[in-house]
Amino acid sequence: MRLSRYTVLFIVLTLVLTGLFHGLLAVLTQQDLLTLNTGLGWLLLIAGGSVPTVMAFVLIHRQNDPYHQSFFYRSLTRFRFHVNEVIYALVIPILLGVLALFVRRALYGTPWLVFDLQPVYLFPLFLMTGIFLGGLEEVGWRGYLQHKLIHWPAIPLALFIGLIWAIWHIPLFFVIGSGQSDYAFLPYLLQALVFSLFLTGLYLKTGSIVLTILFHASINAAATLGLAPVFAHTVGTYLYLVLAGSVGVISLLAIEKATLLNSSD
Repeated sequence: MRLSRYTVLFIVLTLVLTGLFHGLLAVLTQQDLLTLNTGLGWLLLIAGGSVPTVMAFVLIHRQNDPYHQSFFYRSLTRFRFHVNEVIYALVIPILLGVLALFVRRALYGTPWLVFDLQPVYLFPLFLMTGIFLGGLEEVGWRGYLQHKLIHWPAIPLALFIGLIWAIWHIPLFFVIGSGQSDYAFLPYLLQALVFSLFLTGLYLKTGSIVLTILFHASINAAATLGLAPVFAHTVGTYLYLVLAGSVGVISLLAIEKATLLNSSD
């Protein structure tokens, strides 16, 4: 499971460039020279967040790989989906969020209303926002990186991308006012690995970057609604991660098996 030169280049440039933008944002907010909710704050946040997408387009044209380039653009323009594929992309993040709430309620007997759930009718608005603030990263993570590692076994592939994805977010843990600033890193890392299992399977099954963008946006929208685990070192958080991860592994293995069977027909 070796990494090609362009794969390493994508990972290094993505981590370094995002680290520069988000690292600068972290320093400025830590020194009270800037707040996140300003024009410059949003500019640095968006610039750093767009790096995986930009690097995917840059490197897809720098390397001599016509097959990957052709598949990349077909994946970007595949808008004809089965209904069940769209439902999977939209609903799985919501169900995982509900699972996190259920585990906390089962363990601690906490009433549902303490989780500050937002009105459900706001989900489409949060979904649209999530496409531009997070979802488009999948152009890089799936459309470029997963395709470059397509010959890896599915589980190591998902875990590797999830690890890179989590590390890529580290500067945001130091940005005052960011969603990650109050999180413990280990449960956040494990959640990234869990989501990567589902995202890897979705892209493996459909070959559609659009659907992975939708799935990623649904993750963010569900979290904004309040359907998310507490990223803290609690029994409830880790129990949820074990349950969600188990479902993710089973789902990905089933998709990998079906894909291998279809390719052998």
